[in-house]
Amino acid sequence: MGRWPRRGADGPLHAALGLTGADDRAAATQAMWDMDVHHLARRAFGELSGGEQQRVTIARALAMDAPILLLDEVTASLDLWHQLEFLERIADVAHQRGRCVIWITHDLNQAHEYADQVVLLNYGRVVAQGPVKSVLVPEILEAVYRVKVDLMGKSLRFVRKLPT
Repeated sequence: MGRWPRRGADGPLHAALGLTGADDRAAATQAMWDMDVHHLARRAFGELSGGEQQRVTIARALAMDAPILLLDEVTASLDLWHQLEFLERIADVAHQRGRCVIWITHDLNQAHEYADQVVLLNYGRVVAQGPVKSVLVPEILEAVYRVKVDLMGKSLRFVRKLPT
């Protein structure tokens, strides 16, 4: 399904008959390996867990070979191991294949670790944007989230402030 927008690359007859070509199969196979879902290829989508469905859906998007991927809370259905695995894989895909990944998340530690650039919103307004190391800093985050923020290596630690 991810190759549907690219159909016809092997000729109009393939497109008219709805057949996949070698390029389609290669792109789909690579996307399945990229998202570690190759072992699910013969299973029905409805039989998969929510996390597996999420990873298959992302593989389908990668197979489209679009220059921009827009991912909204993409790690929400994934267990912690698969969240980190996904983020490492999608970062590799972005950097190695020159894709722009726009990733919406509420997990500031994941953004701090894996994003290159961030746009920080507060009530729908842009508070700050730019490189992670200049936006996800205690001064900005404390003002937006009203919590104490400590930078601990590559991680952010949050402590709820009591009302004054």
